Amino acid sequence: MRFRVNLGVLVLVTTLTMVLLFGSINLYWVRRETTKALTVELEKRALHVAQGLALQTVEAILVEDRLLLKRLLEEMRSSDKEIAYVFLVGPGGELVAHTFDRGFPVELLKANPAPADRDYMVRRIVDTRGSEEPIRDLVVPIAGGYAGFAHVGFRESLILAGVRLVERAVAGMVAIFIGLGLVASFLFARVVSRPLLSLAAAAGKVNLEMFQAPGAWTEDLPARPSATLAIETEVDRLASEFRRMVERLSAATRELRETQEQLIFAERLSTIGTIASGLAHELNSPLTGLRNCLRRIQREPGNEEQLLRYLATMQESAEHMHRVLNGLLDLARSRRPVLEAVALEPILDRVVLLAAHRLSEVRITARKEIHPAAALIRVDRHQLEQALLNLVLNACDSLEQRLRGQPDFSPDLLLRAARENGHIHIDVVDTGLGIDPETLPRLFDPFFTTKEPGKGTGLGLPIARNIIRQHGGDILVESRPGAGARFRIVLGAAA
Repeated sequence: MRFRVNLGVLVLVTTLTMVLLFGSINLYWVRRETTKALTVELEKRALHVAQGLALQTVEAILVEDRLLLKRLLEEMRSSDKEIAYVFLVGPGGELVAHTFDRGFPVELLKANPAPADRDYMVRRIVDTRGSEEPIRDLVVPIAGGYAGFAHVGFRESLILAGVRLVERAVAGMVAIFIGLGLVASFLFARVVSRPLLSLAAAAGKVNLEMFQAPGAWTEDLPARPSATLAIETEVDRLASEFRRMVERLSAATRELRETQEQLIFAERLSTIGTIASGLAHELNSPLTGLRNCLRRIQREPGNEEQLLRYLATMQESAEHMHRVLNGLLDLARSRRPVLEAVALEPILDRVVLLAAHRLSEVRITARKEIHPAAALIRVDRHQLEQALLNLVLNACDSLEQRLRGQPDFSPDLLLRAARENGHIHIDVVDTGLGIDPETLPRLFDPFFTTKEPGKGTGLGLPIARNIIRQHGGDILVESRPGAGARFRIVLGAAA
């Protein structure tokens, strides 16, 4: 599963994660080292105080002057606010004196036993009768232990205060780095992420239609560096290269389109050459009729009934020649394609008219079936005529080849239009020789032809398919050898 994440957000999350991770590691390490250093310092102070107390109380212990001992202990405790308590025990472990106001907690006697072979002993205990704060209890021998032992309890408030100070400092540093990360992410999004998104948006709009309006796509690209602040980043270079790439593609597309139009026009002229002899025949018959009518009128100029009858025949012949010549001129004229909603039946009629002589050579009359739902279609009329004319002439060639081998064969050609699933299907169906399976995959390859040398360019079907694809459609083929063929043009219906 793929997730789309903004690059600026990704940088921000990564930065915050790294800051928090290293901040946590740093906090742990600094706290540990600070606690260790402050503990050592506290123990040094406690040892110094305890050893001083041991020296001061030796004489009072020996003479058993308890008042003096009490005063010495109270003075010692009041000399340092970090001292929680002071008490003395005899050589046998009995309590001698203490500074507790609410009675001595007997558990302290066993909390930190006197050292047997060391100069002092330190234990961490908790005062359960007060604020339950941790206390460092340090015990030292008095006169080598012969006069007893002195206990001094130091609060860990100094250590805790130092640790809290370090924690606040580290937390402040982490907050500063988080702030810097936010600023860096904002700058990154402004300098890198947004321009990249603009490039992605512009790239998403790159299509053939875009190249028809050069420069329209540049509005989505990051702005070029200004002249006053000519700082060019990798993103600016990427945008510049993207511009140049699209400009080159635009130029290449225009050249390709021009070449394509030239090929279409060349194929159109080739088609005109193919039907030229038939058009000559189509024009020769009406002209012959016109000449005969004129001779008859010249012989009997006063015969009004005959004059009206021949004038009607002459007008019909002239209109037929006009339609043929107009069809030929429209086919030969080079023009830019224009999509518009047009009626389909006149297009089929013109195609049949232009191919009339070729159809007569194979002894058939093309049949038409147009479903009312397919009567209107959005196309360039002239290009569709060219594509259909190519298909009809190919069908005539296939029918002619079959007639050579089967003279008694009854050829048939059907032009059918229907609407299915929101699309217009225009079928050109013939009963000719059909197409073998080996030829079908190459049928629309440029310059591929199965006709005799000199009778085909191999561009008719490729150009016909290209015309239909430019209209957003396609040409599909169904055929079997000996069973004819169906070429189906699939197009969108007119809006």
